[in-house]
Amino acid sequence: MLISSIYTGSSVLSNSQAKYDIPLHKAAVTDSLIIQDYLLSSSDDGTVQISRIIDLSPPQVNTLKLYESIGVARNLAFFRAPNAEVDKVAVSYDSGEITIFTIDRNTLRNPVQPTTFRNINSRVNTFKFTPDGSKLLIGYFTGELVEIDLISGASRTLFKVDSWLNALDINSQNLVAIADDQGFVRIISLATGKVVEEHQISSTGINAIIFTNDQTILAADAAGIVYQGKLMGGH
Repeated sequence: MLISSIYTGSSVLSNSQAKYDIPLHKAAVTDSLIIQDYLLSSSDDGTVQISRIIDLSPPQVNTLKLYESIGVARNLAFFRAPNAEVDKVAVSYDSGEITIFTIDRNTLRNPVQPTTFRNINSRVNTFKFTPDGSKLLIGYFTGELVEIDLISGASRTLFKVDSWLNALDINSQNLVAIADDQGFVRIISLATGKVVEEHQISSTGINAIIFTNDQTILAADAAGIVYQGKLMGGH
């Protein structure tokens, strides 16, 4: 089942046979995902909702507003530990706010108060949990790469570029790949914050980057070109 968000305030579930338009918000849906049998969604109006799908034809959902803040709720990220019954979900705002929820099978009946971080007053462009779920990496419109320790609440700026930080990913060796709007891809050590590799691969901005394995990266630029590269020297 695929899920996508649309401007009319709905999420659309699709499979090989049909599409199901599920109304969720009064404003545009900015992101949505399925986790723990729930449909989570964020919206232009600053709200985050959790819904349980009762029926698809016609669509019926039982919905609860988990959170609301000032500004646009832009994107969702999630972490699921192996064999765990509790998942973590983060939502980003254009104000720089990051709010983190714990989700389990009782969330719709008994939601847990979320934790909010406001480190930099800049739009969050990209963010991701580390592989063990203990930290959140955040890339900002103003170029900062920030690490938040979700256990202690401490944060630090790992790196800063003089451009928009558009995309990031992390591999199992704690190497962080970041991409900016000037076409640069950098590999940064999570332990030291130092750049271990730097390459300008495009004359336009890089909009997406992902590790396909610990040594291989795929990136896509604003012109629609997809690049593949391998790390040098086996860091």
